[in-house]
Amino acid sequence: MGLRPLPTTGDRITDTSAPAIAVEVDGAPQCHQDVSVDVTFYTVSNHTYFLGTVALLNSLRVTGNSEPLVVLDAGLLPEERAALESQTTVVSMPEDRGNPVLLKPFPHVLDASGVIVVIDSDIIVTSSLASITDLAREGRICICPAWADAAQTRWFPEWEETLQLRAPLRREEWFHDGFVAFDTRRWPGLLQRWWEVCELVPSEEIFTSGGAPFNAGDADAINALLMSEIPREGVEVLAQGDEAYAGDVTIDDLATLACSVQGRPARFIHVPDRPKPWERSGWLRRGSHVYLRLMRRLLFSDDAALGLKPQHAPIWLRPGTEGRIALTTLGGVTKVLVPVAQRVPDGVGEQLRRARRKMA
Repeated sequence: MGLRPLPTTGDRITDTSAPAIAVEVDGAPQCHQDVSVDVTFYTVSNHTYFLGTVALLNSLRVTGNSEPLVVLDAGLLPEERAALESQTTVVSMPEDRGNPVLLKPFPHVLDASGVIVVIDSDIIVTSSLASITDLAREGRICICPAWADAAQTRWFPEWEETLQLRAPLRREEWFHDGFVAFDTRRWPGLLQRWWEVCELVPSEEIFTSGGAPFNAGDADAINALLMSEIPREGVEVLAQGDEAYAGDVTIDDLATLACSVQGRPARFIHVPDRPKPWERSGWLRRGSHVYLRLMRRLLFSDDAALGLKPQHAPIWLRPGTEGRIALTTLGGVTKVLVPVAQRVPDGVGEQLRRARRKMA
């Protein structure tokens, strides 16, 4: 049996919720609900993703997205958690699923309600997201198209049995899940089902090979649901370019974060996979220079909701002359190396990506 959206009760529902304070329940912080806000952002973070999470938070605030951000602590250092708690709600999970990506639907455990936006902690938001959350209120499940043709056709019959799907698996388009927005009042069972299906994903297969049925972990989980239990008419595929890969982006205005892809405004910038641009050797990746320019502006500018000290970032991210020289130098090296890497055969490219992840 599939999931169906509930009808709306008006143009804008106001009896909504967003986490505002954390309390201890069985030793783990849980969220109370603030009924004055109906949109909440949720992300998963750990020590590796701390800098990205701060950039995400600050980018939301710079672009006028003032709604609460809830961070799941999947391995933050105590001082990192304390810093984030000054501007966000930070919660812990009572269980370990082996890979943090499988915790992505964690708002279910918090009994989250209203419009929820599940967003990756390596995303930089570059515009208002109000029009997307409006679509969610109307009953749409908002999600982004995959960039690569091969990813768009990703489909494995193993999903139906392994994930215990409750409806036949259809062969349909596969989507990115770095950004997913929907209204729990319209889709009251979706968070729970995403959580349950993620629990069934074999964590040992995640990030092993593009040909593995569960290589994409959480993304394969939600796509399996969208191809079975969710009617396709409930899905709102955001425009190509709303989610932009940093390597395709032009920064139009660093102060406002306005960016575009071939003249079309981008809503948020993403660098999936690892290493991230702020990690060791991450600057070698295509698009790292653009992403790092945005990130430096977000971490160290006077308008940062959560500012950091320079020593918390690698040298190429730090403000000042030394950091600018380092980033410019690394950008020049990347311009030479990336075109060479793009010419390697697909099989070799996959091997290089696996090696790159191990070096992160």
